[in-house]
Amino acid sequence: MLSRIAEDVRLARIEPPQEDPIAIVLDTDTKNEIDDQFALAYALTSPRIHCAAVYAAPFKTQQFPSAAEGMAASYDEAVRVTELLRPKHRPPILKGSDYFIAERGQASPSPAVEDLINRCASERLVRVVAIGALTNIASALSLEPSIADKLVVVWLGGHPDYWPHNREFNVRGDLKAAQIVLDSGVPLVRVPCKAVAELLMSTPSEIEQYVAPCGEIGAYLSRIFAEHIPGRLRSKAIWDLAPLAWLVNPAWVATKVAPTPRLLDDFTWDHSDTSRPVNRVAVDVRRDPILADFVACLERHVAGEAGAESPTAAARDAKGA
Repeated sequence: MLSRIAEDVRLARIEPPQEDPIAIVLDTDTKNEIDDQFALAYALTSPRIHCAAVYAAPFKTQQFPSAAEGMAASYDEAVRVTELLRPKHRPPILKGSDYFIAERGQASPSPAVEDLINRCASERLVRVVAIGALTNIASALSLEPSIADKLVVVWLGGHPDYWPHNREFNVRGDLKAAQIVLDSGVPLVRVPCKAVAELLMSTPSEIEQYVAPCGEIGAYLSRIFAEHIPGRLRSKAIWDLAPLAWLVNPAWVATKVAPTPRLLDDFTWDHSDTSRPVNRVAVDVRRDPILADFVACLERHVAGEAGAESPTAAARDAKGA
């Protein structure tokens, strides 16, 4: 079922939101690697964001060989990061789908899927920031297609429109789920990985200098970052900060509006149907102000002085960027 949203309404919904703070639900495969932990910490410390709920997304790796094991690990890791942060507002953390979608029309029910459907029934608009496979969101759409009229999805997934394939982790994790969401007509803001989110690079020495001093959460993030990329000269993309950064300050994430492409079974884009609903797609990110704002949020949180009169150096850098 294609969403019946009028095109002017769709365009308005994929504009950068004006409310402050911006209410979101974060859908995250938190234990997949280490960037989701950074994103969750950002969502829980940025004064621009109100994280109303966290959904654990499924994933599969050698360490977690089934969707159910990946989702359970995501749930446990989301709880761990939240406990280390001890935020003033603790959002509910809900378990998501424990199997991937094998065919269109199928759903993988879960507490997270039920919560999303209920939120769409009771709220004017629900904005989901998805930084993993789209299983939870696709399942909700399959069970209750009408929620497409109440949803905005901001998704880190796929590659740029010109890239020859989309064989990146979030698409490969659940291809059918991605196809369901892209074909649903739900208002969509898409942040590609290659040549866009991957520009958010950092190094262990940089993270150790600026993030590690930020209390228990900073020490934890610094440790898992360094452990993830052993060696001497190395760097790592903190991909999942990008969709949140677009919400915090859209000047940091350049975007364009174009018809939503069709995702084919061979993981390529099909742009032939220009009548499809438009989506907003990121084309660039500004690494320095994004990372500066992330550090500033951690510093303020740990110091317990959000909006302090004497901002930290990182906070001044983020404001002036």
